[in-house]
Amino acid sequence: NKMDLLVKIFKMPSRVVLFRAYQLARLWIIGKFNLWERFRQSSQIFDKILCGNEDIGKILETSVLASIKAEKQIRNSLNRGEFETVVRGAAENILTGKYELLGSPMPKPDKVDWHTDWRFNYYWAPKYFKSYSFYGVREKPYDVKYPWEFSRLQFVIPLLENAFLYPHEEKWLEKSIEIIVDWQEKNPLARTVVWYPMEASMRLTCLVQLLDMSLLLKRQNNRAIELTIMLCKMIAEHGHFVWETREYTAQCGNHYAANLSGLCM
Repeated sequence: NKMDLLVKIFKMPSRVVLFRAYQLARLWIIGKFNLWERFRQSSQIFDKILCGNEDIGKILETSVLASIKAEKQIRNSLNRGEFETVVRGAAENILTGKYELLGSPMPKPDKVDWHTDWRFNYYWAPKYFKSYSFYGVREKPYDVKYPWEFSRLQFVIPLLENAFLYPHEEKWLEKSIEIIVDWQEKNPLARTVVWYPMEASMRLTCLVQLLDMSLLLKRQNNRAIELTIMLCKMIAEHGHFVWETREYTAQCGNHYAANLSGLCM
């Protein structure tokens, strides 16, 4: 109740109270005047930067996975057959929906709505991220953790690994691009249930890993350039969102650590 909330606020360090008040006011202004959309539109500069600026391209090529040494090591492991069972098998299972998420069977990626707990067909309609409430009495045990976990996009990593290991098989890269495009179109910045500080932070670390792999692919497939541009836009948007919503509290825990990790990536 309100009294418990006042007591909780009173017990907080003054620096935390001031920061949270400043952050809430700032987020209200950003949401009220739709400044999220303005930032999203500004991220379109990556189209020109990545396609027309050689210096930026050289900077991006310094990523960890994109190094020549790393590429040779991956190729050597592939020749020894070390990736065949694990990486290829995992990617095939993702395409066919033969894997689990949080202990529950997972449908094919193209059969799942980003805003739904598919176990109970419960849907969170898109709206401003501060408008959601995840507590209260429920008729069914649906859980927002399922769309959250799905939207971390970690299942795309094995697909891009196979796109690099088997460049002649176009399905891996095409499916990866299809998934990223669909997520981006259906999850405008700060406007759906999957925009939550912790989840955006976790997704941000995954996006950086995907960017590293797309830079490897850029050497052998022009379609990877399109993926690289999309990932750079998404990373910029996520970094902005995580900074504005960072979870600084009296006892900074795993959420704040995830915020900082995502920003440092």
